[in-house]
Amino acid sequence: MEHMSVKMAGKESYSELLPLVAPEARGMLASDEAGLLLAVKDTGEEREEVCGAVLFCNDPEQGFLIPSIYVKKEYRRQGIGALLLTAAQQQAQACGAGGITLTYEVSDAAPEEAEEQTRFFLQNGYGMPSEENTVMTIPMESLEDSQVASLPKPGQEHIKKMRSFDDLPFLVGTDYRERLGNEIPRILDRSFAPGVVIPELTLAYVQKHQVVAFVVCSDVDGALHLHAAYVQNQTHAKALIYLVKQILQIAQESFPQYRVLTITAATYQGRLLAEKLLSGAKIQRTTVYTCSKPLYADQVSVEPVGFGEALVRFQTLTEGLAQEGMISYLHVMPGEMPVVQLPIGEKKQFPMAVVRYYVDVDAEDTPFLLLADVEFPVKETPVEKLRELVNPLCDAGKITRAYWKDEEETVLVLEAERKEETALVPEETVTFLVDFVTAVREVIEKILT
Repeated sequence: MEHMSVKMAGKESYSELLPLVAPEARGMLASDEAGLLLAVKDTGEEREEVCGAVLFCNDPEQGFLIPSIYVKKEYRRQGIGALLLTAAQQQAQACGAGGITLTYEVSDAAPEEAEEQTRFFLQNGYGMPSEENTVMTIPMESLEDSQVASLPKPGQEHIKKMRSFDDLPFLVGTDYRERLGNEIPRILDRSFAPGVVIPELTLAYVQKHQVVAFVVCSDVDGALHLHAAYVQNQTHAKALIYLVKQILQIAQESFPQYRVLTITAATYQGRLLAEKLLSGAKIQRTTVYTCSKPLYADQVSVEPVGFGEALVRFQTLTEGLAQEGMISYLHVMPGEMPVVQLPIGEKKQFPMAVVRYYVDVDAEDTPFLLLADVEFPVKETPVEKLRELVNPLCDAGKITRAYWKDEEETVLVLEAERKEETALVPEETVTFLVDFVTAVREVIEKILT
């Protein structure tokens, strides 16, 4: 890395450096606790070229954060990323921080990218990542094929309750500001939206002098970005759906320049709602992962043997499951093996299937054992009926075993296992999981009827 150095960017140059910062992190640049470090190359003749950047923020509540790190494509694999992380660590130590929390994005269309990035951060002392949130990218034209297109348009009685934030009645605005940061997460506010907020596509649903739902949209590098969708409680769910329907209709009619819609789902419920409303559309998912690095030896967490191999396999499988129309959730906890949850159905009575790997790193032929299981109450169902439902599926190989979780025989567990070679064959494993979920759904549906 000859003639390469790191320096702090001046705030006056932030506007021209925005392409080097992740869109969802650009709002942090306004914070007095944030800084932007640049990797610059001396090209001679008193000229410098910016090759990469890392954004850090010493947040009083969350600690020392790195929400964005970027290296230009032509300068990657030259040690610049490690150089930026080292400089950021020096800033953390100067601030007296006990550790660093870093976030990065991985597209589900490129599982090899996930593996490469995970390896890079591991090599630089960061632990295995946990999933933070998911960014969905949808072509605007594809919305015509989505579930949201079939929803009824809001009537005038609903449209009258939709107000711009700049046009909220005094009492409503006061109530909103008092709830912001308490009942309403502050991160959902317009001030945290990346890019430039679009007033026509940022609306609140007002009912009984309160904002019961709102949607915030902004322009991020020429794409329409849905930054926030908030609903006060379940009784106001229709208000949120009417808002989403109205905003997307306005966007398609009055903002034809937007060809792409992006959505950030920061919670499980938000992701579930987005997946449901957008089902049928062409969705590309980008997952934001969080990893941490303690700055003192007694804080280091040791991951179980085979953790990395299982994580990389799951990152590949989640994309394959998405292509089959199945929602999956990857969960990673420090010190534990990663697991994936698969919803069996949309009804509240339907449980989640849990998928996990058992890894034998010393095995030569089949070191990876994939186990999927689901448990659900069957207290009111006769044992004879359960056997009639489960035995044919076991004979067909879609379920490996069935057993009671408790002595009272009120909770039934269904399992399926698959031995895998060292080289993953995603299509075969995805088929195995789809068959298992389909079989379990069939059993539960017949129990409920």
